Amino acid sequence: TAAFDRPPRELNTDAIARAEWKRSVPMLRDRKVITEGERGALIALCQQWSIYQQAVAKWRELGMIVKAPGNGFPMVNPYLKIANTALLACTKLWVELGLTPSARSRIQSVAFAGKDAGDPFAEFDTDDVPHVATH
Repeated sequence: TAAFDRPPRELNTDAIARAEWKRSVPMLRDRKVITEGERGALIALCQQWSIYQQAVAKWRELGMIVKAPGNGFPMVNPYLKIANTALLACTKLWVELGLTPSARSRIQSVAFAGKDAGDPFAEFDTDDVPHVATH
C-alpha cells in the first residue's frame, strides 16, 4: 500500500536508511514477499545499511590504518569493524527478506514443492519426460 511505501518514523532522521526503504519496498512488494509482518526486519535492514555506508565513508576518509589515540601507534581503522558488523547484519536480513539469489531460489522451490505436499518427490515428476520401462 502507499502507506507502507513511506519510510516509517524510525527512519526519519536517517537519509540513507530512508533511501534504502524507498528502494527496497517497491521491489519486495512487486515480488509479493513483503507484508506488515516483515516491517521490523526491513527497518533493521535499512538502519544497518546506513551504518555500513557511513562507516565505509569514514574508513575511506581516514584510511585503512590510523594512529591509536594516546600512544599514536598504527592500528586498523575501527570503522572497518563497524562496517563489517553492519554488512554481516545486512547479509542475514537480505536472506530473511528474500533479497539474495539463493534466498529467492528457496522461496521458489518451496512454492513448487507445495504442488503435492504428500509426495516428497513430486517436484521431480514431469509429464513430458518419457518413462523408461524396466524388466
